[in-house]
Amino acid sequence: MNFSLRTVRLLLPLLASVSLLPGQTPPPRSQDYPASIDLTTPNYVLGPEDQVTIKAPLVPELNDRTFRLGQNGSLELPIVGLVQAGGLKVRDLEDLLIGKLKETIRNPQVTVIPLMTRNQPVFFVGSFRQPGMYPLSGNRTLLELLGWVGGVTPNTARKITITRRSDYSTVTLPGGVVDPVRKTSTLQIPIADGAFAIRPEDDIALAPYDIVTAERADRVYVLGNVGTPRSIELGERSTIYLSQALAEAGGIAPLSVKDRVRVLRLISGTDRRAEIPVDMKQVLQGGQPDMLLQADDVVFVPSSKLALLAPGQGGFGNYLAFIFLGLSRQF
Repeated sequence: MNFSLRTVRLLLPLLASVSLLPGQTPPPRSQDYPASIDLTTPNYVLGPEDQVTIKAPLVPELNDRTFRLGQNGSLELPIVGLVQAGGLKVRDLEDLLIGKLKETIRNPQVTVIPLMTRNQPVFFVGSFRQPGMYPLSGNRTLLELLGWVGGVTPNTARKITITRRSDYSTVTLPGGVVDPVRKTSTLQIPIADGAFAIRPEDDIALAPYDIVTAERADRVYVLGNVGTPRSIELGERSTIYLSQALAEAGGIAPLSVKDRVRVLRLISGTDRRAEIPVDMKQVLQGGQPDMLLQADDVVFVPSSKLALLAPGQGGFGNYLAFIFLGLSRQF
């Protein structure tokens, strides 16, 4: 069965929904990191080693002072005395303190603000197997946290980016680039093949509110009557020539129509693709300049009508191979 370019267009939505391997779930989409984190939630449950700031305008001994809960969750406060705060929600501790202060003060007002919690979050965004917000308790390294998120997906770019905000941490990232305007330090860590493939020297300690980002690797896709229909990862390259992409896909197969190669390119802001004709016969003979591809380009090499009489030459088997490779721009 011979496939036309029109059929390829119809296949693209199907290709977008096919996973790389049987049983492998597609990576979730990137999540936006909130501009700021609010720890003053009244539902936060306090625990040992938490630090809180108490605002009590009518009680100078308490107002705008910071206190730390003990190992047993107790809180030693002036005037109030010993309070068992561990296990209480912030709002419950506020009510408890108001109740105690009412014994000596008329209409006391108390606000409790968690300043430093025992389980402060770090954020994993992008091409991780389980992206999201994770609690950071104690000294944890990047590799330890990568274990929590399941590592990166197979289609991740060859780097992980860590962003640390100075308004949440006084320690900048070692070797990172400091941006005084955005009040951040940023560090890029290279990764090799594998979900946890970082160098030992890059296994740095993470800090609360760090943002760890893994981006999808840019790719181009080659299908049709070529040696091996496949996706090609650009890696550190910003682009690739059409002839190079065809070569990495095993070259143009026999019984192909070389002067009718097509490049399908996404139209910005839409889900439609523009069709760009390329005469590869002229390109290979030096009569036309080679074409630079862009990320997510789909290259299609059509078969001649003679291919119908030659099993395996651009037939249905090639397209099945392409589909089961899960070549999709939506990793």
